[in-house]
Formats: sequence, structure tokens, C-alpha cells
Amino acid sequence: LPARIPHSPNRFANTVGLVMERERMPGEMDGLRYYTPGFDAVLFEEWFHCTDLGKDLKPVIDKFNASEAKRTGQPPADLPTPPVAVDETTALDDPVDFGAWIKERRGAPGAPPACDGEPLFKDSGRFRFAVDVYWGPCTPGRRSRAGEVSLFQRAGQATVAVTEPGAAGAEERSL
Repeated sequence: LPARIPHSPNRFANTVGLVMERERMPGEMDGLRYYTPGFDAVLFEEWFHCTDLGKDLKPVIDKFNASEAKRTGQPPADLPTPPVAVDETTALDDPVDFGAWIKERRGAPGAPPACDGEPLFKDSGRFRFAVDVYWGPCTPGRRSRAGEVSLFQRAGQATVAVTEPGAAGAEERSL
């Protein structure tokens, strides 16, 4: 997701969600919001520096569960202003049925060759990350991207070779 967009990480039945958290910068804040039942007002909001989502989120949830706002369903009159500009206007894409997405594109007329990859999200330029999908055997050295790379394989087997630029003899390692 782009930064500062309120969202609800709920998933539909029979789906898998993949959440990749990045390391936060010093002083960077995350927020947890609860809304009134009609989603017309913020019921509770807490901002915190997150170093470990599993550890840092629980006290905030516990604070909400013990709050007057949860008991009454009424937002407090003194709800503080968020420490960041919250983006209330950007619309998020609908969830992607990944299996159907692959089936639709793999081998379809005009589909890119296996090693060219295809962006999973229509407008990935607005994100701080990209998700490229590949299928079939690929020629070594065809793709590179600066930064962190995570791999998810749905089926079959694979060998991934990593070449470190600038290493003596451009050393190649296999995973």
C-alpha cells in the first residue's frame, strides 16, 4: 500500500494474504484506527513507533478494548490530530485472485514471455515496491532490481542464482 492510507487488513474466505513489513525509520509512526459502526467517524486512534508488529500492536489493541470509546461506540471529544497527513482520498485496488490472474495471462496472446515478468498491480509506480510475476524457465541474468527481493513460489521447483555486482569475479551464489 502507499503510505498513510487507512485500510482494513481483512481477507475473504479461502484466500491467503501476504504482508511484508519493512523496517521503520527512527521516529516514523504507525497508527491504529477503529471507526464507528457506520464508518463515518474515527472511534479510537493511537500512533506508535513500530519495531515489531506482533509485539507493538497488542498493547494498542488492549488499550482500545479497555476504552470508553469501545464501550459506548462514541468517539471521544478530544481525539488528537494525527502526527502525519492521512490520505483519505486514494482508492485501493480490489483484491487480486492470484490463481485466476496467472491462468488468464500465462500463454495468452500478447502475454509477456516468462522471463520478462508482468506487474501484478496496475499502477505499481505509486508504491515503494513492485511485484513482478514470472512463469516458466528463465535465462540467468535477465532480471535485476536494486534493493530487497523476496521470492514466493506457488508450484514446482526452482534454482535462483544471485550475482553480486562489484564482487571479485562477479561471484554467483545459488539459493
